[in-house]
Amino acid sequence: MVSHDQESLTGFLLTGLSYPDEKVKSVCAFILAHAITSPAEGDRQLFWARNGDLPSSVLSLLATGQSKELRVNALGLLKKLLEHEEPARILMQYQGKTSLSSVIKKMLMSRDDTLQVTSVQCTAQILLHQKAQLSHHCQYAEELLNSDVAEFLYETLATVNGLLLSSTFCCLLLLTEIDSFFSKCHTVYGIESIVRAVQQSAKLNNTEALNQGLKLLSEIFKKQPGDIHLMNNDSTLTQLTLTLTDCMTHTETPTVTHATQALADLLRRDQLPSPLPFQTLITTLQALLDVFHRLPKPLVGHSHRGHHGCSLRGHSRQEGLGRSHSKQEMLLNTGLGALHKAFRLAAACLNDPTTTESQFTAPNSQDTKATDAGLSCLIQFLLQAVEGTCIPLVMMNIETISIPHIFTSLFSMLCVAMEFDVGDINKFAVKLVSSFFIQLAITIRNKFPTQDRLLQDAINCFLVGLCTSIQDPRFALEEKQELRDTLQKALPHIHGSADEMLPLLHEVPPSASSSSSSLLGQDDVDSALHIKQQACLALLYYAFLYHDKLAPESAVSEAVVSFLTNHSNLKRLPTSTAKHLLLLLAMCHGKGWDQPMHSGVLSFLKVLQERDITRVYTHHPSILNWCFGPASPPSQFAQGIIEQWLLCSRSGNKAEATEAWQQGGEGDILSNLLRSNPTCLDMLLDIMSSGGNGLVQEALAVLESVFNGAASSASDEESTQSLLVALRKRLPDVVQRIFMSEEEAPLDVHILALLRLRCTLLERCPRTELDPTDIKLMYHVINLISKSTNSNPNILQVSLNYLTCLLIQTSTQEETRVVSILLSNTSILQLLESLVSSDSPSQLHTQQCSSLSLVTQIITGQAKFNIRVSHTMTLELRFAMDLMRQNKDRLRKVCGLQLWTALFNAKFESPVLRITCKSALRTLREDEDIGLDIQARDLKSVYVWLQNSIVQGNPLLCQAAVSCMRSLIAYLLGRSQTLAHHLLAQPWNHRLINYCLESNLDSNHVPTYVIQLITMFLQHGKREKMVSIQHLQGMTDYLKSLDISQCMNQQAVLDALLMVQQVIVQPDVKVTLNIVQGLGAFLQQVTNPAKYQSLERQDDLKCVRLNGVVLQHPRSYTMDSKMISPPAHQIPFLAKDLLEKLTRYKE
Repeated sequence: MVSHDQESLTGFLLTGLSYPDEKVKSVCAFILAHAITSPAEGDRQLFWARNGDLPSSVLSLLATGQSKELRVNALGLLKKLLEHEEPARILMQYQGKTSLSSVIKKMLMSRDDTLQVTSVQCTAQILLHQKAQLSHHCQYAEELLNSDVAEFLYETLATVNGLLLSSTFCCLLLLTEIDSFFSKCHTVYGIESIVRAVQQSAKLNNTEALNQGLKLLSEIFKKQPGDIHLMNNDSTLTQLTLTLTDCMTHTETPTVTHATQALADLLRRDQLPSPLPFQTLITTLQALLDVFHRLPKPLVGHSHRGHHGCSLRGHSRQEGLGRSHSKQEMLLNTGLGALHKAFRLAAACLNDPTTTESQFTAPNSQDTKATDAGLSCLIQFLLQAVEGTCIPLVMMNIETISIPHIFTSLFSMLCVAMEFDVGDINKFAVKLVSSFFIQLAITIRNKFPTQDRLLQDAINCFLVGLCTSIQDPRFALEEKQELRDTLQKALPHIHGSADEMLPLLHEVPPSASSSSSSLLGQDDVDSALHIKQQACLALLYYAFLYHDKLAPESAVSEAVVSFLTNHSNLKRLPTSTAKHLLLLLAMCHGKGWDQPMHSGVLSFLKVLQERDITRVYTHHPSILNWCFGPASPPSQFAQGIIEQWLLCSRSGNKAEATEAWQQGGEGDILSNLLRSNPTCLDMLLDIMSSGGNGLVQEALAVLESVFNGAASSASDEESTQSLLVALRKRLPDVVQRIFMSEEEAPLDVHILALLRLRCTLLERCPRTELDPTDIKLMYHVINLISKSTNSNPNILQVSLNYLTCLLIQTSTQEETRVVSILLSNTSILQLLESLVSSDSPSQLHTQQCSSLSLVTQIITGQAKFNIRVSHTMTLELRFAMDLMRQNKDRLRKVCGLQLWTALFNAKFESPVLRITCKSALRTLREDEDIGLDIQARDLKSVYVWLQNSIVQGNPLLCQAAVSCMRSLIAYLLGRSQTLAHHLLAQPWNHRLINYCLESNLDSNHVPTYVIQLITMFLQHGKREKMVSIQHLQGMTDYLKSLDISQCMNQQAVLDALLMVQQVIVQPDVKVTLNIVQGLGAFLQQVTNPAKYQSLERQDDLKCVRLNGVVLQHPRSYTMDSKMISPPAHQIPFLAKDLLEKLTRYKE
């Protein structure tokens, strides 16, 4: 150590610094650098006063020295001097020929790594004195910046020396604490050099230099003034983002953390060029997501891992505060912060047109549109990132995360996301609330101390944005803003867990509990309490709406009832609060109760009845079920609820409805309610007779879905039948209200609904006698469609169906009123004539088919009862033939086949309809035409078309074709047996039977029309032998293998018996013993009366609905007196008789 008695040595060394020989100077500088230490505190000023020439001598050495050895030792001495405050002050204030800054710049430009590193370290030493002397207004850094030392530092970055890079980065980091470093644009000048240097550090794999460089970039991005643009071209930003992207793949977690922090600080709108390169940013952000994906799951490295995790329910408020954070958790924290900055950047871009267009770009150009798409892509990317990566990662580690800022960043991102005006944001919000994020937010807010205001504010902001994003869109903007204001005011003052929030609803306002009404500030206290209660109800509402039950239902029910009881004026409740209360009552109150409803709830419902119920209704099944449950509210209120349900179902306005219950179908919900509660049916019928268009159509759709849908169980079928009985009792009242009103004419929608329901009743529940209501209704219907020139096509269609149903129902009875009324009404017959013979444009297609079906029924009814006809309809032959020729329109063809069947059965003698032929088409009649009403060649064509229809395979069409063929043969046998046997002898008949059997025996199911076809050929085609032994063997094997109680119905059994009868009675039919035994086995089953009676009944005369047109089942149109058709109870006796005959049958 240099002491007082060594001053002579110091003086000698100082003298040596001015010696001419540079080696001597170098040695002296080296000795001084190692000899000088800090004197004692009391001797410091005296020491530097006696050796004041030392700083100037060092500067002179550096300015004039030529050898590297001298420069190195002199810089070493300078560095040693700059470690002390006094020589540093002397050096900075030196006014000689050579200044300290000029010496430093000279050394920085020396291209010698050692000299440059030491010079950088000297500069850093000066800046450290600046940092220590900020309170004394030290201007060292300013002097260095004014001397452009920063620019010289940038030049040193063009090196491959890792130590030089690291030292320069550290020195520049110190400069970032000086305001003028930014304000005088030193950063703008050097940003490209810094970026290249960071890239070089990455290539050198110098982790220390790389970390320092990333820290420097982060500080520059963070502190750069907004009015001074750091990067004015895309190339610099591109290189920078590429560098950060590469750094995020580094193996060292701290390096990735520094790169992520730099990215976070970079994402400032005022520092990025315009237009913004969105795709470049997305690429870098994707690299950040890849970092998240590489993180261990769960995160590791917490110091308190051995203790119990931070349970979100049973936690301490101070838990997590004294814990060390793992590198992975720090990285997660930084990464979420970067994504939060990206969200804020995207939000800023939405309101800044300069981000998507340049001042040099024409408006609405392709470049501008592409950039607009880029912003949309960025927003979508961020939403997918937070949904698919951030949320799962945080949720996976939620029990162990100890850094509150992680949750702050997550909820801040979600808060910004709620403000995005994009189409999918509502779905995103619904997904969040359905994933219990309301409960999660409240729990996280309660996990960390209330002193962490950033986290509290972020969660409160998120809850406000979430609730307003999923709010009912029918609310006006003022009501949306009212809810937002309420939540913003109340949430900072609502503390604790979800269970701890409920006592707020039990609190009584001071004005209600105080005997004095003049207490100061009482109104303010009441208002504050009401706001907090409204916010609490809003949170409970949205949580329960999406199955996030914040508290037990019973506790919520008690709290809501207490709130209603204590509230002084329920009429003053905001609309949104009333809406929230209604749903919470429906979901939590009165479940399974047999007790009367609470008086507070009744008072609340009375208030709601005075309001527009549309504004307080939530489209959720809980409300509907509650209205018809044990604690049923007043019927008037329930009527309003069911109307709202129907309207919302029709309009699709279900913004606040969840997808979980919609998957079952809204119709199913109301259908199940109908089956369990008769009151619901009464309300639907009231709606059908007095409601608006949309309501009536929805009510009708619900009723039809119940009556026409397949029952899932026996109890459902039983309840459906009960509903049908109740509907039949109520329909006369509905008819009375619709048609007998003296105030106004019935609306089309009401008539349409009534007729459709009546058709449903006639189809599902045919009666043995005609209902008097039907006679009245039929007169209204006939007058409606026959006298109106512009009748509603929908009403015309359903009216024709209704009249068809009536005729089908009365066809088995000795009831002539329906057909008599129709035949006596010339207008209706003329209408039917015009519809039947129309060219059938698309809008009249179903009406034409219904008219064909109705005319068919009228022909059949007239022939049965021989009723007088007021007007004979005509139909041109070519048009009638076209009805059978068509193959594309199945419905029209079936209706045409039924009409031809009725004409054949009536032998073309019906006064209802005459087939005419245009004179231009008339030809000379041949001999084979004698006795026929139409020419033989036309009948042959009809027969061919019937064969073609049978091979098409459609059950209804095939049955209609077989019935028509049987009627045709029966007609020809009475008029021209030669032509009949000619048709029966066609070779295609044999192939037709082959096809029908081969296509059905493999599936072990032979339709009844195939059995009927074989029976016809056995009965009439015996001489032609169209039915071979092989055919009979195949049918026998099929019948023998059946268990009739499981595979057949009564009609199928009857058809099979008629076939067996023809096998027995026809003398030309020869069968084998095997066939006889097989048929005997089948007959043995039928002889059991109990087994036969257990079969499903299939009424031949029941209605069939095809594409909205009501038809009679084609099986019923066969009228052949030779074919027996005994009553169902006689079938077992017929089978027994046939079995006895079969036993006597000889092969």
